[in-house]
Amino acid sequence: PFDESCLLPVVKITDFGLAKCLENPINQTQTGEVLGTPDYMAPEQAFGGNHPVGPGSDIYALGAILYEMLIGRPPFQSFHPLATLDQVRTEAPTPPRSLQPNIPRDLETICLTCLNKNPNRRYKSAEALAEDLQRFLNSQPIVARRVGAIERIWMAATRYPLITMLMIAVMLSLSIGIVVSVLFALKSHKNAQIAEYNEKQAGIEAAAAVESKKITRWALADKYIDQGLRLAQQGEDAEALLWFCEAKRLANDDPLRAESCSVRIRGWAKKVSRPVASLPRLRFRSKSLALHPEHRHLIVSFWPGEGGPDQLWDLDREQLVTIPSTFGTLNVATWSPDGSRIAIGTREGRVFICRFPSFESIHSFNISEPVSLVQFSPTGNRLLTIANTKLYVWDHQAADFRGKPQTLPMNAVAATFSPDGTRFALNYLNNQFTIFSMEDEPKELFRDSHHIRIPNGSNLALPRFSKNGLRMLTYDGANLVYWDLVERKKLQSKKCNFMLAFDLSPDGSWVLLSDLTLKTLIVHADSTWKTHSWLPYSSAYAKFSTDGRQFLTVREYPYASVSIVDTATGQTEEVAAADQERIYNVAWSDDAKFVVTESHDHQIRVWGGRLSKNPDFFIPGHGGLSRGQFSPDNNLLLVTNRHSSTQVYQVKTKTPIGPEMKTKGLVEYACFTADSSHVATISANGMQHICEMFGCVSGDRSWPPVEL
Repeated sequence: PFDESCLLPVVKITDFGLAKCLENPINQTQTGEVLGTPDYMAPEQAFGGNHPVGPGSDIYALGAILYEMLIGRPPFQSFHPLATLDQVRTEAPTPPRSLQPNIPRDLETICLTCLNKNPNRRYKSAEALAEDLQRFLNSQPIVARRVGAIERIWMAATRYPLITMLMIAVMLSLSIGIVVSVLFALKSHKNAQIAEYNEKQAGIEAAAAVESKKITRWALADKYIDQGLRLAQQGEDAEALLWFCEAKRLANDDPLRAESCSVRIRGWAKKVSRPVASLPRLRFRSKSLALHPEHRHLIVSFWPGEGGPDQLWDLDREQLVTIPSTFGTLNVATWSPDGSRIAIGTREGRVFICRFPSFESIHSFNISEPVSLVQFSPTGNRLLTIANTKLYVWDHQAADFRGKPQTLPMNAVAATFSPDGTRFALNYLNNQFTIFSMEDEPKELFRDSHHIRIPNGSNLALPRFSKNGLRMLTYDGANLVYWDLVERKKLQSKKCNFMLAFDLSPDGSWVLLSDLTLKTLIVHADSTWKTHSWLPYSSAYAKFSTDGRQFLTVREYPYASVSIVDTATGQTEEVAAADQERIYNVAWSDDAKFVVTESHDHQIRVWGGRLSKNPDFFIPGHGGLSRGQFSPDNNLLLVTNRHSSTQVYQVKTKTPIGPEMKTKGLVEYACFTADSSHVATISANGMQHICEMFGCVSGDRSWPPVEL
């Protein structure tokens, strides 16, 4: 019968995409064959085979139609039906709201519920779908629920098992890596905490150890102080000073102990000899030490084949001095008598005579062989030069050689002139010597040809000349011989089997000798060899001063020391000490003001010479505490005392240069101006301090007093 409702605009589904080709001769489908339109086909239909197809497949088709109504295209669509079927089987439909954001969320949920891959998760029937759509139209809550994230992941995993397994494996690997990293991090953190704790404990233990060592050092310092005081009471000032110095070193971090040691050091240091310079230790024993006349430089020479080239030292800086690179390689060097020049012999065979210390070349000459010895004559006009076995004499005034080179029996290692420069002696490696006269050219006087039983390196083989060059003293290892060089004959001979040191006074009247008899003798240089005086110890080195009024001795027992002895009176004063070390080499400045020593450890030290017991002049005191201060140019001496008196003295004349300067109060401080023309004073008058300026000559105030 006719139904008016059929005239209403309602969509009718007459075909779900299944069509039959009329021209196909096969009327019956095969089992498992995929039939239908791929765009609306459910996944179970797309798989074919034994997958069950039922009402859920129709619900999927309805969902596909609803999707196309919302979006304008089917949920799956590709260039080929087979590709579309593959999408239906494996891929999830794109949410409609991602393509059309205006679509209501509930309607999207209904659509996606219909398109669920699992038939059991779709609507059970078309009626259930219609009811849910009606709820949506009535703005009521729908029954369908959106697929959660976990469910979507699970669905994707079931669709792509291989990819899922790979992802699970990757995630497991990452998880294991993270867990292992965390475990290692925790272990590292724990180890760091343990290390920090151990470090703190070590710091605490180290601090305790330091404190314990400090207490031990302080206790040892106290014992050193006690030992120093005992030695000081016994008169051993030098040894006492060493104990005090060591105690101060140990207790340097204790202000009270350090200060008490400093006070003792300052007090006892005034009683003992102190070096004014100390050079770094040498690697080899030196052959000779030559102090510059101004006492500020030193030449150290070594034996051939042992210590290498000569060394030039700056004593103020305690550093080696290098010669200009244009000269070549330094081999030997020597000073002129006045110290204004230096002669330098190089390995390249060149000799330079230069001004010192500027090294400005005056003369130079080439002898083509390494220079092994250079020596100025006492007048400084001639220079001995030895290279290999050749002897050259250079005349400074003529700027030329004196005569032809002379051939020596072997290479000479040392040379010495007579004080007047008329004769010189050469000493060879076998300790023999040759005497030359210095006339127009060197002329050999005689040669000592017998074997000398003296160890190589000893200075005993070098002759000693008298001041006029007419007398000479030699030692052959068994006898001390006194020569007349004019007649070339022996004047006197003294048997000495164990000679340690000897010297001849400049005037030739005294002989200084020391042997193993534990005595140092001063004897008359005549036929009697009568003893004039003696010292109760042996000397390893003995030398007269240039005027013969003093002589220097080196004593080795009970400790190594250097003393200066007055020839006439025998008064002795120690000027150097080497602290139980043997002294190998000694040099004495011509003015007898400084002594250079080399000890057993090859340490070179420079010492002040004889210490005068008498001051240059006395200044009468005015009561109170007096103080003295030299002017910047050292020509004036400022003397102040607490009784408002200040006086300036001329150092040379030892007399005041002006009247006393009367200050307003008790003088607490005074000083010279930079030009030494005025004196500034600060005095105390009650609670006030007053600054005043006086003229050195006039003694008058330069300007009114200033209250501070």
